[in-house]
Amino acid sequence: MINPNRENCSTPILYFRLIHINETLTSINVSATQIPAFNFCESIIKGIVYYYINVYPLLENYIFATYVNSSNPIDASIYGLLFDWNSNFISNTYLSAASVNKKGIVQPPGKIYFSKKSRNVGFLYVDIMKNTGSVIWNYFTNPLTMSNINSGIIMYKDSLNTLTSGFLNAEGNYCLVIARFSSKKQEPLRVETILIPTQSNRTSSSNLIYSRKLKSFSNIITLNCNIDYKGSGNICQFYFSGGSNMANAFILRLSFLTSGNLTNVETKPANYVHNSNDIKIYPLLFGGYLLTARDRNRKLIYGYILNSTEDFQDYWPLPQPFFLNSKGPSYILPDKKIIGAAQINATNWFLNTTELPKIPIANDKGYYNPQLNLTLPVINGTIPIRTSQILIQYKDPVQLSSGNVSVFIHSNSISTDPIYLRQVYSGQSGHCILSENRKTITIKIFTSTFNQPLTDYFVIIDDNFVKINENGEAVKGIEANVWVFKTEQTVPNIFVESSVALFRLTAAGSILYESLNATEKIEFVNELGNELATILPVTPSRLVPRYQYQRDPTTEEIQVILPLEIISSTNISEMNVINIIEDLNSFIIHRDMGPLAYMKYTNLMDSNYGLVKPENFWDKYLFIIILFIVGILLFTLLCFIEQRRNPKAETSSVFKFSMGFVSYLLFVIFTLRYSKAVAGLYETSLTIVILSTSLKETVSLFLIIREIITSEKFRGWLKKHFSITMLFMLLSAVDVYSLMILTSKIGSKPSLSAPFAKRTRTWIFWVGLFALIKKEIPQFIIVLIYQQKTLKLDLVPFLTLLITSIVLVFNTVWRLNQLFNFFFQSTPRTRRASNIHKSGNTGNTGYETDREDNNADLGNNGLSVPSSEVIFESDEFDEFDDESSPAEKGEKEKDKKKVGSSTESDEEKSFIEEEIEKIG
Repeated sequence: MINPNRENCSTPILYFRLIHINETLTSINVSATQIPAFNFCESIIKGIVYYYINVYPLLENYIFATYVNSSNPIDASIYGLLFDWNSNFISNTYLSAASVNKKGIVQPPGKIYFSKKSRNVGFLYVDIMKNTGSVIWNYFTNPLTMSNINSGIIMYKDSLNTLTSGFLNAEGNYCLVIARFSSKKQEPLRVETILIPTQSNRTSSSNLIYSRKLKSFSNIITLNCNIDYKGSGNICQFYFSGGSNMANAFILRLSFLTSGNLTNVETKPANYVHNSNDIKIYPLLFGGYLLTARDRNRKLIYGYILNSTEDFQDYWPLPQPFFLNSKGPSYILPDKKIIGAAQINATNWFLNTTELPKIPIANDKGYYNPQLNLTLPVINGTIPIRTSQILIQYKDPVQLSSGNVSVFIHSNSISTDPIYLRQVYSGQSGHCILSENRKTITIKIFTSTFNQPLTDYFVIIDDNFVKINENGEAVKGIEANVWVFKTEQTVPNIFVESSVALFRLTAAGSILYESLNATEKIEFVNELGNELATILPVTPSRLVPRYQYQRDPTTEEIQVILPLEIISSTNISEMNVINIIEDLNSFIIHRDMGPLAYMKYTNLMDSNYGLVKPENFWDKYLFIIILFIVGILLFTLLCFIEQRRNPKAETSSVFKFSMGFVSYLLFVIFTLRYSKAVAGLYETSLTIVILSTSLKETVSLFLIIREIITSEKFRGWLKKHFSITMLFMLLSAVDVYSLMILTSKIGSKPSLSAPFAKRTRTWIFWVGLFALIKKEIPQFIIVLIYQQKTLKLDLVPFLTLLITSIVLVFNTVWRLNQLFNFFFQSTPRTRRASNIHKSGNTGNTGYETDREDNNADLGNNGLSVPSSEVIFESDEFDEFDDESSPAEKGEKEKDKKKVGSSTESDEEKSFIEEEIEKIG
């Protein structure tokens, strides 16, 4: 990357060779014109070669490079340049002011500390101000979001030598260790820690953990701090060079808790190390340390393997020494390999890769964590498929903490890829149970986790999953691919027919889905089905999304319900339909604790709904539907019996109102509870309910008031039956024919024998006909659309459709019969004359004979349907007044005979006749 030719080193291009896990190489050339030219040249300070550009792999698929923006000590600053593996520029961010030494020379950028395990945690930038010895630090979020969360400065007045080391401790916070000393002044070695929380709402704290003069003092070359391999607590390692006598070289080890308490101090000889002022100590992923020493010209590098207590074990497996050019580094790979890289020329590199030895840890039982005593299943053990719990036992009593426990399917690729994740949650989630002795933890396993037979799984325990109960120190966890085990073979699955299940999208997912066009909706559900198939896993052809959808009417926000068809399989070794539905439901209800949360489409599935297989509608509601129909038939029979008993009773009005009342109530429930499932139905249904209710109630109030004003008979009747009149007037909001019940003469009760004028009855007829067209028919269409557009049958919509159909058919037949009687029978005058003639010897009025004949003809149909004459002309209600005295009754009989013998020319035309003649 850096050109060693100082006469031509300012070409602003960064050259990278990415070494992948499979040891293949990728070339990246980045044009970095944002970086000033002097950064591309080597700088030698006190005989040591420095580079102004430092590179860090903070994120997968990204490279983060720090540089100095100016060589002017007045305004020199450190910046961080982020770009991806495709050479695309992402950001260029200010990190801190640059360090300037006492001679006014701008120093290279400071150090960046970051976690290789917790990539969601930000990074820590630390620099030492060479002119004062003060230490500044800045904590930043992930480079993709890049904001400075916290910062601080530790001020010092003296100019002692200062070393720093930072790491993410087991609790998930950064620990910055600062060591200050002076071999010339014989000052004591002072070591203090700065605890920097990764959460912005907490402040940092500092502790002095060590302050002591050393008897055999020599120059400190390096400092490395990290989590202790013992499983809890932290350590710092200081390498002392021994001055001119390498036999005096040694390593000082400090063990301390996060609280700042020093727990142990040890020294180990290091006389085996090649004399160098460039010493590095690297912790190995699975125990022990790698110590490297470079010679002064940086061409040769020596490697030494140390165990977990800093005792020399062996030389590294690379050649000793390993030849490098000035830019050649060595790296430890995640798969326990070490790779040495040397650039031969501008286009060629030399790579040497070899396996690192496994370093035993004292008292460890294979978990690389001595704090662990036992797990069930054991490492490389077996468990039954769909096991519901696993166990982990610690040596000391513990308390549950915020770290996660994760289960993955073992894979030869990137093992922690989200598609292999089965479940994940924290120790404090409520899914972990601590035993009475506080040593054993039972971990709940979801039904979808171990759903594959003869499959390798592994469990990751994060740091800080538990804490030592005695001192609250976070305990180290278990790395990937350590606690590995396999599921057993399963019994053959029973064949189950294909089935359709429903799932719901979140509010955000529903808004996104409804904003898509038809083609995009199809792509959405297809991709979602593919993600589910990958997660289960099953072949994608067994999960077939359907393209119909509905809204969930039970939620305040708009949420879409979608169907998914699960196809059966004749292969008994594959999961059957029931298993797939159960596993998918488990994944969905635990969405935030499994792989669905990390996928593009499945993270939009609502965990509160799960995957629901609709119950068989007829199995669930058949009995209720039969009761409903039987109730209608019984009521019809009662009306028939009443009609037979009292031929003058208008039972059709009662039947019509009763059915309309039930229809109205069901439709209101349907509107408020179900109509939101289909876009636009709720607003339309609510409008119909409000307008029809308002119209009927207004007309009813108008008719009652007009009767009170114009009819003395009605006023007299109303005084005796005011309460029931008000009741049916209010009920007319449901059906205007509720007023006709007041004239129905059911049970021959005076309270149901109101003397309505013929104009009032005509108004009721036409308003009812208007309601049939504007309310019942649209209501039927709305409920029918709902049934066609929705994904499952519900009881209330079905009953609404059923009763609406009954009301619609009855109203149509009834009103057609009324119109037929009026238009196709003889005119009212001819009928009246004929009836008078026929009744001449009976003593009955023509009106009574005509009405009785008409009712008699309709009585064969079981229900009394009022004739056109009754509705359109009748204004004779004297016989309804049962409270008249005998003398008054005699007078009324005389009046009736006068009416019967009057001529046709003396009769006024009825209101409806006039209207029909106008039309005709």
